[in-house]
Amino acid sequence: MDGFVRLFVDYCQYLVVTAPGRDALEIYTVGDDLVHVGGPARLTAFAGNHTGHIEIRVVTAGAPPATPDDDEWDAVSEATLWCPTGTFSVRGLMGGSADGLTDVPVSRPGLIRVRVRARNRLHETVRTEDDPPEQHELWVWPVAEEPGLLTLRDDGARGGWSPRPAKAAEWAMLGLVAAGPPEPDHRARATVVRRRPLPLAAAKALLADPAAALTTPAAPAAGRGSDRAPGPEHPASDRPASERPPAADHALSAGELEIRLRTVAEGMRTRTLAWRWAARRQQPDARPDGEPATRPDDEPAALPDDEPTAVRLRIDDDGAGAADLTVRHEEVPARDAIALGLIWDHVLDRLAAPADDPPAWDAALRNRESPPG
Repeated sequence: MDGFVRLFVDYCQYLVVTAPGRDALEIYTVGDDLVHVGGPARLTAFAGNHTGHIEIRVVTAGAPPATPDDDEWDAVSEATLWCPTGTFSVRGLMGGSADGLTDVPVSRPGLIRVRVRARNRLHETVRTEDDPPEQHELWVWPVAEEPGLLTLRDDGARGGWSPRPAKAAEWAMLGLVAAGPPEPDHRARATVVRRRPLPLAAAKALLADPAAALTTPAAPAAGRGSDRAPGPEHPASDRPASERPPAADHALSAGELEIRLRTVAEGMRTRTLAWRWAARRQQPDARPDGEPATRPDDEPAALPDDEPTAVRLRIDDDGAGAADLTVRHEEVPARDAIALGLIWDHVLDRLAAPADDPPAWDAALRNRESPPG
């Protein structure tokens, strides 16, 4: 069978897992018609067959497959997993696996990219003896960047659902806040990468004050819009960076913690920000005479990462009157790259479509802080 083995699938699903962990992100939250992201250590792939066998093979390599190979497949998607032990397993939803699909080694522990390719995804109710068997292939290679889930080819075999990126961001932030710092053996670093189009108003606000725009996005004031992307001939500010006051910290609240962002470098179409986890600033209590009185700090909360990291933004004109944004969040703990990517997806959604609502995770973390009764 050219390296294929038979795997029993249930409810049209099988799993790729790299490590035990907390509750996985629910299916139908982040994904496409072939692959759903289940968190840092798990993804779910979808077959056409509801209950029965498919043919599957696994290829581990040092790089992605040649692009023309995708032409042999009907559906192609890929996602990133955190692989702390340097091995992964493929199994059916109910737990069964097959020879060669358990504890498959990769070249090193760390992030891996999994490209899932499928063909002949037919439900058993419409499959005939003349149809070729359903086949899946997993091509797996080590990576240092996490660009999120990508759909490279869609066969239209499934559908009828809408992703819930805000729910995914809530799940990701709750997990990061609860996790604390990485273990000493899991301190590898990686880069989260996101690319997306932006409305011109959002692009202009981002270049003018990126830390503020990312933490408290707001619609542009009336009369201040623009039909041109900011750039050398259309600057975001009339004052050169050397003449502006030092940038202030802006914060994304995360329960007992917060993410502090500060602009540290500017180019024509680029900005660099410092990202730092910190204990949330305590608001002073008021004394009876109206003067503030500082409360003693509680025991400091454990930070997901005690090292500052860099966020690099680049905005390019797409040639059609809009802007393309690239975000590179560099040197983050590799363990946290998938979760941070889900958080960035939500932050950028809020930037593109400003709203007065707090971030998706805000209510859940506030409920954690409030004692019952």
